[in-house]
Amino acid sequence: MRKLIDHSKRRCKICGDITHPTGKRKSDGVTLRMKDLCTKHHQENVAKRNGKKNYRTLIVNNAGFETTYEYVNHYAKQAGFEDHHDRLNHNAQSAGFEDHHDRLNHNAQSAGFISHSDRLNSKHPSRKYRKDYCENIDGRLGFKCTTKITEDMIKAGVLEVDHIIPRTKGGKDDDENLQTLCCNCHKMKGWLFEDGNPSSDKYMVLEST
Repeated sequence: MRKLIDHSKRRCKICGDITHPTGKRKSDGVTLRMKDLCTKHHQENVAKRNGKKNYRTLIVNNAGFETTYEYVNHYAKQAGFEDHHDRLNHNAQSAGFEDHHDRLNHNAQSAGFISHSDRLNSKHPSRKYRKDYCENIDGRLGFKCTTKITEDMIKAGVLEVDHIIPRTKGGKDDDENLQTLCCNCHKMKGWLFEDGNPSSDKYMVLEST
């Protein structure tokens, strides 16, 4: 009788994490796994073989969409929502939160952070604010910041660094291309200038004045 392999002991040759699942064994229901790659590195390998930047881009393009923005909005509308953000807010409210942002803050606080912004700043030090006020107070984004920022809010991570010209559009990490925004303005800018949004070409007017 053939000896059954213990797939739970298989580890990724790159990072040592458990390998990518490929199905279930019919005889006993054990999860079958790849020999030497975890899910993350398996997906990176698939994307590379297909000449794509990452696995998400591969999935989006194979579904017939140019951008992730179009992809998530399409399936949100198919499910009866106005757009992807409406779907996120609906799911958050179904779970008892005010909106999606409230859910992110709750999850961050459960993990020991002050807020979601604080969590992002700890993961990406380059995001940490450089000034003690939101530079959109001058209305450079097409609307003026209305957040009354206090010292406690600054400590809570309400201020974030933003790339004036997004990195996805070729923007650099140079000081000339960075500005400090409060999390509300930063989030609104993301919604207004996402790839695929008809108004996304307006990002070119966001140069410092």
